[in-house]
Amino acid sequence: MALCLHKEEGKGNGGSDLRFKPNLISYATLIHGLCEEGLLDKGKQLFLEMKGKGIRPDLITYSGLIHGLCEGDRGHKRDVVSYNVLISGYGKIHKLEEAMRLFKEMVSEVYKLDVITFNTLLTGLFHFGDVKDARTLF
Repeated sequence: MALCLHKEEGKGNGGSDLRFKPNLISYATLIHGLCEEGLLDKGKQLFLEMKGKGIRPDLITYSGLIHGLCEGDRGHKRDVVSYNVLISGYGKIHKLEEAMRLFKEMVSEVYKLDVITFNTLLTGLFHFGDVKDARTLF
């Protein structure tokens, strides 16, 4: 439904009474939703359209795409770099529980944690005053 409304806007409202101009929030929401539903190609298409219209993606937009890549059924496997990006992204949008969940997932899947992993997680934890969890990482 939302994607149909977006397409109508692209046609000059297509005869409807809609007065809607897509912005960063509407694009990020659509991209995130498409990627969540496993429609990564459509999400990437919309991402490129957004950039083509001069709308700069933000962390939420990138996080939606990265999440789609990591969770998709296209055989993409997470590696240390993608985990680090996701942990950093969750930390920056105040979702420390998600960041910690990913960290624990890395440990349980026996990924070799690197300095970037620890620094990223520690930065997020200290930034939001979670000294207790930060100390448990040492």
